[in-house]
Amino acid sequence: MQEYEFSKAGLSPLKGSILGNIATDNLSTELDDSFTISFDQVLQINDLDRKSLGIPISIPFILSIGSKGTLNESDFRFFKSFHTHSNSEIIPFDHQDNSYFFGENKYIPSMEQFGVLKSLENHDGLEEKTYESNLESLAKIKRIGHSAIAEGLIVFDKYLEAENVAFADEIRLDFKENSDGSINILPSIDHESDQGFKNAFDMITKIKSVYNSPVGDKKFRVIIPEESKKNLESLKTQFRKVSGDKKDRVLKNPSEFFDESLFDLDHYSKRVYELGFYEPKYYPFIRPFSTNWVSGVTIEEASGQRTEILLETDQEFDILKSEIDKSENLKLEKVTFKGKDIPIIDAISLRDSYQAIKENRVFKEGFRDSQGRKVLIIHENIDDIAFSSEAPSEIQHVFIPPKRLKKSFSLLPHQVEGVAWLQSLSKSNSGALLGDDMGLGKTLQVLSFLDWSIEYQSEIGSNKPNLLVAPVTLLENWENEFQRFFDPHLVLIRYYGKGAGEIKLKELGRKDIILTTYETLRSKQLVLGRVNWFSAVLDEAQRIKTPGTMVTNAAKAINAEFKVAMTGTPVENSWMDLWCLSDFIAPGLLGSAKEFNQKYNLSLKDENTDLRALGDDIRSQLGIYLKRRIKSQILPDLPSKTSMFLPREMPSVQQNRYDEELEYYRKNKGSLNQILTTISKLRMISDHPFLTLEPDEIHATSTQELINSSAKMLETVSILEKIKKLDEKVILFSPFEKVQNILSRVVIDYFKIPVSIINGQTATIETDGKQSRQKLIDKFQAVEGFNIIIMSPIAAGYGLNVTGANHVIHFTRHWNPAKENQATDRVYRIGQIKPVHIYYPMAVMSGKETFDQKLDGLLRMKNKLSDASLYPSESCEVKFSEFEDLLN
Repeated sequence: MQEYEFSKAGLSPLKGSILGNIATDNLSTELDDSFTISFDQVLQINDLDRKSLGIPISIPFILSIGSKGTLNESDFRFFKSFHTHSNSEIIPFDHQDNSYFFGENKYIPSMEQFGVLKSLENHDGLEEKTYESNLESLAKIKRIGHSAIAEGLIVFDKYLEAENVAFADEIRLDFKENSDGSINILPSIDHESDQGFKNAFDMITKIKSVYNSPVGDKKFRVIIPEESKKNLESLKTQFRKVSGDKKDRVLKNPSEFFDESLFDLDHYSKRVYELGFYEPKYYPFIRPFSTNWVSGVTIEEASGQRTEILLETDQEFDILKSEIDKSENLKLEKVTFKGKDIPIIDAISLRDSYQAIKENRVFKEGFRDSQGRKVLIIHENIDDIAFSSEAPSEIQHVFIPPKRLKKSFSLLPHQVEGVAWLQSLSKSNSGALLGDDMGLGKTLQVLSFLDWSIEYQSEIGSNKPNLLVAPVTLLENWENEFQRFFDPHLVLIRYYGKGAGEIKLKELGRKDIILTTYETLRSKQLVLGRVNWFSAVLDEAQRIKTPGTMVTNAAKAINAEFKVAMTGTPVENSWMDLWCLSDFIAPGLLGSAKEFNQKYNLSLKDENTDLRALGDDIRSQLGIYLKRRIKSQILPDLPSKTSMFLPREMPSVQQNRYDEELEYYRKNKGSLNQILTTISKLRMISDHPFLTLEPDEIHATSTQELINSSAKMLETVSILEKIKKLDEKVILFSPFEKVQNILSRVVIDYFKIPVSIINGQTATIETDGKQSRQKLIDKFQAVEGFNIIIMSPIAAGYGLNVTGANHVIHFTRHWNPAKENQATDRVYRIGQIKPVHIYYPMAVMSGKETFDQKLDGLLRMKNKLSDASLYPSESCEVKFSEFEDLLN
């Protein structure tokens, strides 16, 4: 296959940086004197990088897939053609190896295009075409081309479009209760066609290769792999109808009969009272918005802006449900809906709350999930206290040093106190909310506690493992911190992704720590909930801040002697977050959700409420369960931190664009949408007037022109020149991908050094040769002297430690002062030995207040408010309405 080689001699800085960056993602191979890119790597490189490197871009036309005959005919064929748009004329092409020629233009497919085209070729080459093989080929094409199909870049004729196919590659077991008390054991698949498949299987005597499964107006064909037929035959012959003693034995110990495990509730937490269908509720007093009649979630976009996503119609519900199914089938972490990427946990919550509202099933009833998934049903403590834990009135802090902490490290006084607190609380079988400010070493405190737990369990005759749940972005950091601070002794086991099914949880012991994600906790709750853990630790525990969601309930169902919630922001959106966390560590401590909301949350609506007093009252209710320390109180010996606000006059090109946007608004004002659009554009123009241009136009602009056209870019270059003379490191923060790319270009061309970008596209863990966020940070910090890294403040918000840098430039400010401070805390934390300098370049104009000045004033004011004890940080977030006077 074709290979591209780039000699390092004479390589431009831009190409060198691109090749270096894609090498970290295993998309190029770096040798001593060159870079090489294989055909397989080219498939995965985006078109912008391909164009910069002189490699043919992917096929820019719509792929149309038609059919000849019907799927049950032996002479059935697919045929393909390319078009500029729907219903346009066919574009002739030639195909040579893996390249496509349209006239004089050569293209190399994208990974998705290549997979679809190869599947078409493979089907064409089948010696014998059967109904099953035709269906299988269609299923592969639709599965591989999922994203392009959704975007309208791959289209089918009407016949193929109407065909819906599902693979039963992962068959689970479920049981159906009959009116006479007997049960049928049935196969189940994780797909929307599951119920129809089970019905068809139950009705038809013989095992079939293909089952028809209706779902609403659609009909799915469920394909049964050949290797699964024998197991299904066993179900059919031995478990058609099970009753009496055999039924009891199956329900009590299903592993006696099946390789796959079906579980009873004998080993679950006392909080679990039923194994049933997922029944989410919609509680009006915990609603995300002011209306009871619209379902919604709030997401934070790459720009840092928080956006309310509403689900208002049945048609939107069907679209969202379909997108969730696709994402779950492809094991994606996000769902695309209304042009936004929503975390799949939030998307599921959005879908389910809409259904609950529609059916008017609020408070206690809930509704049955359409996929019929069995989950652990718990006492939720919403209307009243149905489950509570005993609360010790006081504990005696006795510190037992961790035995295997490396001799080169020692715990700071506040960490000693924190470890002693965890040790003492664990002996009382209660929980703990470790809410220390970011940068105070929460990870080290918990690892020290886990180290101590080995001897403690030996003393009390216990041999239980520990569970650690964290966003996937942080799991690698946990492993690194353990290796850094401790001599090897604990066994850290990854239970997420492909490896989750290979771990035998029954064989775990007290030296084992299972690392898993919130997504895995949700999907594998029947398995993880059955293990009797010594401790269960949730890192970034605000992920379970919403009562009633599947992931929240799965966490609360964990059967652990001691539960720890870790978060630097225990109150993120509202005080209900804090109630939900306390209901995880010490159920019943703060009363029911309804009582708590009435006493605290509703008080925020009264302008005369003393926020500090209310926060202090909640803190006193939490008592010994909360450990919350702030850096300014705990670490007086941290190096100094200096903030510099640096206004610079906009160049004429930037002033003109800014004034043009204001003038356009004044001529077209009137709608709320226009206000939001104008403020967003002023924000972008204040960063750089060329951000509205297409990538090709920016690419054609010289680096010097990019610098000279933006006040903030001019100021940033000036700052960077001073840092270079100091031979120190700096982080450049901006959430905008276009800004990150311009900054990268300027750094590469002006300072002649490579630069890495860490944003939402950067791998969170090291897989398939792609370097993770932490690995890129380690690489940045390993360089001696002056170095620059570009980061999104959102990507930096979770657990990244960059103390090798002591300069921070907030090129684009975040709406939320707490989130901006979190980004700064990447460098201002334990381990920092140099004075920290924070820079805020601002674009200004003489004679008028600009966007940057207005935002700076609002953030300063709200920063003071956010310092209040346990105050909801979202309430301190800058709102669009506060900019309206800037537009007049």
